[in-house]
Amino acid sequence: MKAWTLSRGLRTGLAVLFVAWLSMRSAQGLPRPEPATFDPIEHWLGVFRRAAVHLPEHGKIGYITESTDTMPFSLAHHALAPRIVVHNETSGFVLTYYPDSEPTPEKIRGLLFVADAGSGVRIYRRPQE
Repeated sequence: MKAWTLSRGLRTGLAVLFVAWLSMRSAQGLPRPEPATFDPIEHWLGVFRRAAVHLPEHGKIGYITESTDTMPFSLAHHALAPRIVVHNETSGFVLTYYPDSEPTPEKIRGLLFVADAGSGVRIYRRPQE
């Protein structure tokens, strides 16, 4: 009685299929990675960290906005510490948050544009005397 034999190519093909089948079976039990999600806190911290490079290392920083969104103002305190962020302060450096428009001229009168930090946040400063 003659033993059943397989050609070398067929044996290799079957081995590859067997390994692929084992890989798929073992991967079914693994948790799938979560899709990337938008984190608003990290987003705002990043915006204010970008702004920080244009600001003095300490002192008062003004903050002007007409937005009802309080998250940016709250996170500005954290990201810009030890600076003190103060609403409606226009001495020295000022951050403006106008997500859908430019600040009105009367809000920034006498201030010089410094930089745009993104997401509606801009940096201004008083002219040096």
